[in-house]
Amino acid sequence: NNRYLISVLLTTNFDNFLYMKYYGLRNQGATCYLNSILQALFMTREFREAVKSCSKHHKDDINVQLNTLFESLKKKTSETTEVTKTLRIEKVYEQQDAGQYLEKILSDVSDEASKVFKGELIHRTVCDQCGSHTDDEVPFFFLSLPLMDSSNGNYSVEDGIQAFLK
Repeated sequence: NNRYLISVLLTTNFDNFLYMKYYGLRNQGATCYLNSILQALFMTREFREAVKSCSKHHKDDINVQLNTLFESLKKKTSETTEVTKTLRIEKVYEQQDAGQYLEKILSDVSDEASKVFKGELIHRTVCDQCGSHTDDEVPFFFLSLPLMDSSNGNYSVEDGIQAFLK
């Protein structure tokens, strides 16, 4: 029972309509978590270009596998078998945490590709007695932002960041 995720994007050009067809990824079982990540990464031009420029010529390298997949996605519905092998995903019929695998991919790809999503927090410790301080720089790929009052159906990322920094 193969499932396909195929979407079509319609954009307007002043004189006529342009139809751009995007292809999906074949689900190997319960790999929708991985397919969602891979499609989001594919749609991030800076990441896609960095992976392409940094892909090495080693068969099992994640940069090569992602570049091969991204090139295939431009033309047809594609397989993720080589990517799952490289990520050592053996139980394709078992749902996994998407965030965990996004972090794994971003940790495994080239620095040039991962920096597209990388941020840095500075933790400052201040001495109450003398006022001296030390700064620790901590890289991150994710920020856990608190949901403020979303009862009105709106959420502001800026408000979430402000609450996070308090």
